[in-house]
Amino acid sequence: MNLFKYYDDEKFKLILRDKGVNMRISQIYSLNDPFESRINLLGVLQKTLNLAVHSKKISLEEEKKYYLHFKKTEEEFLNYLNEKFGIISLTTKPKNKLMWSHYANSYKGFCIELDLDSHPDIFKIEDTNSLRSHHNNVLIKVDYKKNRVDFDQGLLERRIEREENIYFHKIMSTKEDIWEYEDEYRIIGTIGNKKSMIKDANQIPIHTLLFPASSIRQIILGTLCTKDNIEFVKQWINTQNAHHIKLTQLTLCESSYDLKTIDL
Repeated sequence: MNLFKYYDDEKFKLILRDKGVNMRISQIYSLNDPFESRINLLGVLQKTLNLAVHSKKISLEEEKKYYLHFKKTEEEFLNYLNEKFGIISLTTKPKNKLMWSHYANSYKGFCIELDLDSHPDIFKIEDTNSLRSHHNNVLIKVDYKKNRVDFDQGLLERRIEREENIYFHKIMSTKEDIWEYEDEYRIIGTIGNKKSMIKDANQIPIHTLLFPASSIRQIILGTLCTKDNIEFVKQWINTQNAHHIKLTQLTLCESSYDLKTIDL
């Protein structure tokens, strides 16, 4: 399976390294969607509290205390996901104009084509229903929904690790349907207790996953990619002795609003 990853023009020398392509595994707090991995926890529990108040099992004052407690629990849950897991976002669409604008700095950046079958040791492709907890990295197709994933109280009561991991991966691979145009797949990696000395501008630790040059099939450069960056990529391919990598650049179709590629 081949998938694509967009980068802006500041990432050429950060991503294309001596031993291959070094991709960041982003924690949820470093992603661009404020709804990322937020579940319907308060909504589900509010219904339970309302029923308890209605049946006079708890008072209104107790309901307020429970609500504040659960709100804190929601933040703790997000912190847990942020510390344990990271995401590499990939797509099936290398010529999506919105993504070239958003993720490749208005066509100044580049897009990498990954052959995910070439190195099965890096991660295992799994359906969420058959996920095995001992695999550190899994590939899951994003599911686009109108509503958030509901909080599963029974899951926390059972405390079965395999079920928990399936649930956590479901949460991290569900997004609002306005993002459906991205047709995203996610590599979800376990960060666990790994320490990183490098932090981004928001002081979030940076963790990475190295893909060997042999797993790269194509590098697509944006229409506004500079000559210096084009030369850097050519030299990187030569240094890696990775002449199997196809180097192309986007150009505009003459009669339509489509994009096409030319070989470099």
